[in-house]
Amino acid sequence: MRPALEAYLDEKTAVKAIFVGTRRTDPHGEFLTHFDPTDKDWPQFMRVHPVIDWHYVEIWAVSLFFSVPSVSSLGYRGEMGRQGDARQEGE
Repeated sequence: MRPALEAYLDEKTAVKAIFVGTRRTDPHGEFLTHFDPTDKDWPQFMRVHPVIDWHYVEIWAVSLFFSVPSVSSLGYRGEMGRQGDARQEGE
């Protein structure tokens, strides 16, 4: 993730904030606020958490209402990337 963010921010120099889908009940989400800078060892930008206090059912209701495809329907499997990718750990 880190190399991808570095590459993206190198190319898109005007980007100062990125929307993140973390909720307070997600791992490492307990102490997040709606706006948090990245940790010191990450590329620097403001993380915007618009759904930080949403419940799981609200995420699905909005996703279904707006026909947002799930990442699994696009072939992604969490940390493993797209199905069939042979990614190395840390990418």
